[in-house]
Amino acid sequence: MGKRSSFVHSSYTEWIIDRAATYGMPYTLSRVPSSTTPAPSHPILPEIVEEFQYQLAEMTRERNNWKRRYEVAMVQMKTKDGQIEQKDHKILKLSQIIVKKNDLLQRKDDLLKRDPKRKKEYMDLFAGGHPDFEDSPPSKA
Repeated sequence: MGKRSSFVHSSYTEWIIDRAATYGMPYTLSRVPSSTTPAPSHPILPEIVEEFQYQLAEMTRERNNWKRRYEVAMVQMKTKDGQIEQKDHKILKLSQIIVKKNDLLQRKDDLLKRDPKRKKEYMDLFAGGHPDFEDSPPSKA
């Protein structure tokens, strides 16, 4: 029959395992899935192969198109995020300037209130009636 070798075909090993399982015999050797795929039982027609290859190419193009759109959208989003961050920084700087100016105005008002001459003018401004108010006596014109 030929030279004897210690190599055992996987189909023979599977047959042994199946037979042992059929008769209820324990068999310790587990099945090892082969790294090669078995040949299809029915041959695929060349027209079907071409159609599948065409569909695969179409789907690959569509996937690449969506991937490109995604990348463009991500770049736009990161650009907008950067612009928002810059505007937030400008707003923060402007609010700090406003706080400083308000503080300076408050200090100026406090200093002006301390001056006796200005204090008298300030009090005189609000002492009399104002023509815009109803409580004030009508002016003689």
